[in-house]
Amino acid sequence: MKTDVEEPDMYVPFMGFITYTILYVLHLGVIEDNFQPDVFGTMFGWAVGLLAFELVLVKGAFFLAGSGGVSSFDLAAITGYKYVHLSFIMFFFNIMGHFYYVLYGVFFYFAVAAAFAESRFLSHIRNYQS
Repeated sequence: MKTDVEEPDMYVPFMGFITYTILYVLHLGVIEDNFQPDVFGTMFGWAVGLLAFELVLVKGAFFLAGSGGVSSFDLAAITGYKYVHLSFIMFFFNIMGHFYYVLYGVFFYFAVAAAFAESRFLSHIRNYQS
């Protein structure tokens, strides 16, 4: 059985999503002292809805570009990787607090890393389609 190491899967994006949700709720509860149990459900619903909306937009963009055969599962995996970077940013935000100059540096670094990873995944899809 041959596998491609650059083939997107859902494990890392799903774990990033769960970690981001927990860190965000931790931020609300510990840092801002505004925790309520329904925040988990609200945050989860909002993030899933936003991910579905983003998936529809990306799928539509690929359709308009003439690559309508891209798998929705692959696109969901690729767009879900942003939660890994958001988890790191939220982790540093919870630790650093009000040191915004450090947070801007962390955000810039992870934004560049996310753009690089996204371009690698999209080039893999482009090569796969041709």
